Amino acid sequence: MILLMAGLTGKQRSMLAVYYERHKYVMSIIIDRILHDKQESQDVLQDTFIAIAKEIGKISLMEEADASAYIIGMARNRALNVYNRRMNYSRKIIEITIPEPEDDPVFLDVCKRLGRNPY
Repeated sequence: MILLMAGLTGKQRSMLAVYYERHKYVMSIIIDRILHDKQESQDVLQDTFIAIAKEIGKISLMEEADASAYIIGMARNRALNVYNRRMNYSRKIIEITIPEPEDDPVFLDVCKRLGRNPY
């Protein structure tokens, strides 16, 4: 973040500080409600402000209400991306650890011993 800040002008740095103070609380609440994980929420908040710093020129040209909506939307979208990655990862683990019955040799063996059709 320090290296990123070095590339900003004084005005851009002060604008980033204003955006941070103005939006950090609301953004934290939104991110926390999506992720329910303090560490991930803090990471997403920091990532969002890094993205804001990269786009500060564009954001600074917006009306105040538009800039606020854009910034809060950035936080929400980043939190949803993390949440969706987490859910997709969980789904892959479940898919890997729970084989389909017809592919499970133990299941097929039990069905055979019980004299039942596995399909």
